[in-house]
Amino acid sequence: MNYYLKKIAAGAFFNLHSDLASVKVFLDQHGSALATAAHMLGGGAARGNGMGMFGRVGPETAAVGHTVRARARYLAINNPWIAQAVANWVASLVGPGIVATSMHPDATTRGDLGAFHEVWAESCDFDGRTDWWGLQADIARSLVIDGESFVQIITTADGPKLRLIPSELVDSTLTREIGGGANIIQGVEFNVDGQRVAYWVLPVKPTSQFATYEAPIRIPENQILHVFKPLAPGQTRGISWLAPIILAAGDFDQLMDALLLGAKVAAMHSGFITNLNGTTADSYETDSDGMTGITPGGLHRLGFGEDIKFNSPGQTQELGAFIRLQLQQLAAGLGLPEHLLSGDLTGANYSSLRAGLLPFRQRVEQIQF
Repeated sequence: MNYYLKKIAAGAFFNLHSDLASVKVFLDQHGSALATAAHMLGGGAARGNGMGMFGRVGPETAAVGHTVRARARYLAINNPWIAQAVANWVASLVGPGIVATSMHPDATTRGDLGAFHEVWAESCDFDGRTDWWGLQADIARSLVIDGESFVQIITTADGPKLRLIPSELVDSTLTREIGGGANIIQGVEFNVDGQRVAYWVLPVKPTSQFATYEAPIRIPENQILHVFKPLAPGQTRGISWLAPIILAAGDFDQLMDALLLGAKVAAMHSGFITNLNGTTADSYETDSDGMTGITPGGLHRLGFGEDIKFNSPGQTQELGAFIRLQLQQLAAGLGLPEHLLSGDLTGANYSSLRAGLLPFRQRVEQIQF
């Protein structure tokens, strides 16, 4: 069967000069084996069992967007490796802030526009939390963690202001036909030509502590900036950049906790007092759950006839190399050079750092421009 698999993959059975008679004879002789080989290549054999599949990008991202976003946020806050990766992605995308420069041909006008922009940039945040450069960092952070960022342009007496909208406030559950060929998909309204015309935003305050529901408000698309990196044509909403590594990062987090706890227990030196004559009812000390724990330098009493045993789990060989391999997997999934995830520059030199950073910079520029 491997013979047929290799031939199919190489396209070696037929060419443009094969006559129909030769093709018919060959299929009569080998048709069954070819069908089986093609079935295996398509993942229909046992080897493909359990392998996931990805359908149309719109329904796929709609089905898992909320769960992926929630888990990505958790990792970005609680996992030190992912927090480091997110911070480095944000720094690479916007740095201290992208500065706008006027291209007006008149030098005086160019200077006036630059001065106006400086004043506007200091107070452009409608909520008054930060400035233009701080908003850029917030947008980039949402782009990496949530997969998308929404910015509302609000006209005021002092000029346009910007307000960041959490992605969950653009109602992803709102999908329906609205007549005339127009429809709403995941809170984004499209006209009959498939062009975005509005966003439906829940009027919930980001600081609200309790879940409430109010009907979403329609905001025209020229008042909303929707920043996301599409995976495929037809995608309506973004998906977290952490999606490829969420499960691996969760498992790695648990592994590190287990290793740390194992080292902690191994470092504790305790004594156990046994009752040999059974004349007292002394027993080991327990907490409210009936369990006891080991404390460094502690002496623990065992009841009469009781003993204590510890399991001896097998240790992974070459643990350091295994951990580094897992970090390399996470870095690859995040599209980062390994040292921007782990912070480890052991063995690095100018050539290796440059070779790693060049393709990363190209990836950053693809997103920036």
